[in-house]
Amino acid sequence: MKGKMLPFKPEEWNSIVTTGIEILNENRIWPLATLIIGLQGETDKDTVATLELLDELRHCKVFYVPLLFTSEEDCMLKEARHMDLKHLTPLQSDLIATCWKRNIEVFVAKKEHWKIKLGTMIAYAMYYRWKHGRKLLKPIMKFSGWRE
Repeated sequence: MKGKMLPFKPEEWNSIVTTGIEILNENRIWPLATLIIGLQGETDKDTVATLELLDELRHCKVFYVPLLFTSEEDCMLKEARHMDLKHLTPLQSDLIATCWKRNIEVFVAKKEHWKIKLGTMIAYAMYYRWKHGRKLLKPIMKFSGWRE
């Protein structure tokens, strides 16, 4: 997004975000980070850069909320196509799975992880498999802890 990080340079973005979140965590503040996926013009390079930022933030407490892009009636991007699960690239699916995997690791007690594993597989078998096919199996298995 043009101008988002002014007065800083784009190559400083990861460092600024990481430092800011570390300072918040030191003061017992756990931020919520919204990531919009599927913006018009988004490339695999952008998704990889976001995954790299998440990797740099691995040691931080952050609650990630990955959102699929939805254009609003009264905004500049009102003519842009909405993003949906059907049009996600494998990298975008991995980004969503990584966000939710981190949320579970940080905010759900280890002894409760079995409930996530069981619940996600039931949800996949009863709904997502029929609605979206096998495309979502790998991301669901990743964030629920069945595989890396």
